Amino acid sequence: YLQLGDGYWKPEQVLTIWNESSTGRIPVRGMGYGGPFKGTGFDGIWTDMSEIVRPTRDGIHGREYISTAVDIGTEPLPLGTPDQWEAARQPVYPIPLPIVFQALPAHLTGRPVLEALADAAARTGTLVFIDAQDWDDDLLPHFRNLAPTVDVEAAGTEHWPPRPQIQEWRGTADQPHPPLRLTYEYPETLWSFRVWMQPGFEDRVVNLVREGATCVHLRADLHGREWNSDSPRSLTEMIRSVHCRLVAENLRDRVTLIVGGGIIAAEHVPKAILCGADLVALDTAALVALQVEWSGQLQHQDLASLQVPRFEPEWAVQRLMNLLCAWRDQLLEILGAMGLRDVRRLRGEVGRAIFADEMEREVFEPIFGKKKQTDQENQSDV
Repeated sequence: YLQLGDGYWKPEQVLTIWNESSTGRIPVRGMGYGGPFKGTGFDGIWTDMSEIVRPTRDGIHGREYISTAVDIGTEPLPLGTPDQWEAARQPVYPIPLPIVFQALPAHLTGRPVLEALADAAARTGTLVFIDAQDWDDDLLPHFRNLAPTVDVEAAGTEHWPPRPQIQEWRGTADQPHPPLRLTYEYPETLWSFRVWMQPGFEDRVVNLVREGATCVHLRADLHGREWNSDSPRSLTEMIRSVHCRLVAENLRDRVTLIVGGGIIAAEHVPKAILCGADLVALDTAALVALQVEWSGQLQHQDLASLQVPRFEPEWAVQRLMNLLCAWRDQLLEILGAMGLRDVRRLRGEVGRAIFADEMEREVFEPIFGKKKQTDQENQSDV
């Protein structure tokens, strides 16, 4: 048990995923919490439960409807002539949950995992982002729930059936945007742009939105940290940063932000949305649901050594569906406790959260002063 997970995944988190994917129910634990007062990233955020005293708000038991549906894509602003508005219009696709799957390359996980993800996405009405090179005709029955990711330099050469609902471009610093010719060839396709969350990524997101992008897929590493940084930020910090930047530029309502990397617990979904995301992408959480094990630190897929068990397809699909059901119920509980009836109202609603670092700075520092350094910290500074 103590060897489960890695430096980011704790054994109890692995066990929680196993229980949720086995039963489809919310895990129930004893009263009280004996862990640390705060942590980093998601563990440094507490949510507002001010409406928990109103049981009529509790939508999880069916007494009041709470919507968990979100839209991928946005309508253009009604500016200019009707012809200009129609020319700028891109499709908008609704899904019933603010959760999609992000499949790791098939050479790491195998075809059975990819097929299980595709089947589970089709049955639950969500999506799975896959590498276009992993396409094969065995995925054709679930084609409408697949979003292929294509490298910009390889655009037009991939083997992929026509007219996907959503297609994603994975660009580089030298070639960040897709050729417009290919974009206009598929007017029924929603175009998503993958952006790696590294220093300065906010500028790239702003530029993409100004050029007409209506969906951006932000990716941290698999431990929820910033790429290529000497002092990497956590996923929550980066989400708040790009959300606030888009708000300041009056661009936030023009784009859907999908955020992935480091989402490994049910509570991470509402906390990521609260920080400014529209929906999240699950990667390693889905693998843990299928009892995939690994050795070393699963911080990046190229560093992973995965051990995928043999399983029956129906068993795998049911476990993925159970995981989504359990996480949906927990999302309903937190929305009901906040008095919200639509998950879209939670986006960027930082007033319904307490951030530990900000609280200490605003409340405790005026009373007790700044935290004193220990001898070990003083020595390290020297």
